[in-house]
Amino acid sequence: SEVSDATQLPKLSDEAMVNNLAQRYYASEIHTYVGPLLLVLNPFRQLPETYDPPAVKAGFRNLRLGKARPHVYAVAEEAYVALLSEKRSQAIVVSGESGAGKT
Repeated sequence: SEVSDATQLPKLSDEAMVNNLAQRYYASEIHTYVGPLLLVLNPFRQLPETYDPPAVKAGFRNLRLGKARPHVYAVAEEAYVALLSEKRSQAIVVSGESGAGKT
């Protein structure tokens, strides 16, 4: 069965990782944690329920990374909370192929 954090897979292998990502992708769950990292697959289609403002606002406010479901907004919330509490600049690295939907 699929897991939202790949570090929780019973057996961590290339095959298990790909199978987990595929199961999540076909369930329209394009975000998957790998420990503190977030892996996001390009769905190549609109997923309005994934970025619906009211649902997003309710789903990530004041939740620590790993407590909220995997999502880019969970990472942003974590950085914002750290900015306020640590009073230090935060950085988020976004990497991917050209045309992969990073913007």
